[in-house]
Amino acid sequence: MNYASYTAEDLVLNPEFRAWVINPTMDSNEFWENWLRQYPEKIQEVKKAKKILKSFPLEYNHLKDEVVDDLWKAIESAARKDQSKEVGNHTYLLNSETIISRFENQRYNRKISFRTKSRKIAAGIILVIGATLGYTILSLQNQEERISEKEVVMITKENPRGQKSTIYLHDGSKITLNANSKLTFPEQFSHSARVVHLEGEAFFEVAEDSNSPFQVNTGNVTTTALGTSFNINTKNNRIHVALVTGKVYVSNNAGMQESNLLLNPGEDAFYNEAINELVKGQFDNKEVLAWKNKIIVFKRAGEDYVMGVLEDWYDVDITTTNKSSLTWDYSGEFKKMTLHDVLVSMGFTMKFDFEINDQQVTITYH
Repeated sequence: MNYASYTAEDLVLNPEFRAWVINPTMDSNEFWENWLRQYPEKIQEVKKAKKILKSFPLEYNHLKDEVVDDLWKAIESAARKDQSKEVGNHTYLLNSETIISRFENQRYNRKISFRTKSRKIAAGIILVIGATLGYTILSLQNQEERISEKEVVMITKENPRGQKSTIYLHDGSKITLNANSKLTFPEQFSHSARVVHLEGEAFFEVAEDSNSPFQVNTGNVTTTALGTSFNINTKNNRIHVALVTGKVYVSNNAGMQESNLLLNPGEDAFYNEAINELVKGQFDNKEVLAWKNKIIVFKRAGEDYVMGVLEDWYDVDITTTNKSSLTWDYSGEFKKMTLHDVLVSMGFTMKFDFEINDQQVTITYH
């Protein structure tokens, strides 16, 4: 694998790098230390990638049980040795931050010497406590960020049914907000992350800033990006993330790390609330982004979904007087058409008549 050309984003997407930052081992410490020695010019990319990973949800920043076991075995092994013997110099790599700091300051040969049993035990304890303390510090940092969020001015942009809007954030990002949707964001982003909250549907065109990841919170799902474009839909009791350009990391805040997904262009993620899991797939670009281009597209859609879209699109309430004798599996496309014309076309296929009275629509099946 050619790591020489890796950027911060490539490092974040690399499973070996993520494992090293989140749960370092002696082997991974040695590998990445040697890599930095070979490519010292990559130190800033490593620092950026580490900062991005720290912005992910806390449950992905814990020390694995097997790593703790290995550390304690090393401690016990050192303690069993004859303390009267000359131990010599040993290099203790506590975590990724230790290695990064070493190369950033160009101190390649700094070593820590331990000559007594008590110092060996203390060093081992530092290994364990240092890793868990890192998690504790990260928790406190996130708590401080949450407190800071309460102090900053929050802005809410909300569209009623029948209305869409375009929002420009101060970082240069552009957001197209669909009807019956709400976006909440701070007046000024923090230096470490750009966090917004979405209810409904929006298309994001994120300005690139590798030092400050862009995060969209939608209930149990967080979508993290650098500079990219993607669509998120939380309507109809679902959460759907569809990636158009770049790469995004979709995380399940209430589930296991194994269900988190890295998306490439053309891939999407569905959050299945029933099993609390993210599922990766592919999406029809035309269908998902049609609303942004003022086109209504249905692809094998059910009755509830179709009526919900029409209500949001035209700001009406739709009721039915009876049940359809047909199974709804409707496909169709409508561009800049009135509600009347849409219902005429749809009624011919699905066998119904309709009546429009101001914002009230009544449907009667044949």
